[in-house]
Amino acid sequence: MSSPRFAQSNGLAERSVQTIKNMLKKSEDQYNCLLSYRTTPLANGYSPAELLMGRKLRTLLPVAPKTLVPKLPNTRELLKKEDECKFKQKQYYDRRHRARSFSKVKTNDRVWVKDQKRQGIIKAESNEPRSYIIETDSGEIRRNRRHFSNFPEKPDTKISKNTFEMIPDEIPIYNNELEDNQTDQSDKSDFYVTKSGRISKPPDKLDL
Repeated sequence: MSSPRFAQSNGLAERSVQTIKNMLKKSEDQYNCLLSYRTTPLANGYSPAELLMGRKLRTLLPVAPKTLVPKLPNTRELLKKEDECKFKQKQYYDRRHRARSFSKVKTNDRVWVKDQKRQGIIKAESNEPRSYIIETDSGEIRRNRRHFSNFPEKPDTKISKNTFEMIPDEIPIYNNELEDNQTDQSDKSDFYVTKSGRISKPPDKLDL
């Protein structure tokens, strides 16, 4: 059972529905459509009819009689091809979507629920993979690990005694008024006020 609002985890059923819909759009005869699907070889080299009944079905296309002889598929070879196909699919998906592993969560952890935009607390882990029960202000909900993120913890702001010892008792005060006045006077000498009241200063030229 997939997590709420995460139909992607139920990809096998979703893909099957998509395949059947495309078949019904392209063919008017439902029985010939199903027959073609059951006799088409899959990525592992065997058709659905061969995997179910151990033999190929007779279709409207002419075939040699020896190809219709019952023959069970090699189980080891079949499982090996299935694992290779699944591994390639996972690699392509992770590369395209830049998949990354989430950090682990445990009970009583504070999390941020993205779709509801509110805080929550992890109550328990659901029976379904990567699914958790979260308690929020509006009640308990079940969400996939993709739907929430860890809530950042507040850092400790306790001040130790050593910090007070580092502060000096008397802070020296510098008299910067004289320096400011001197700099202001030197700067004002380079400026002059026009008749309109605009302040103008000479351009800075490069001395070579």
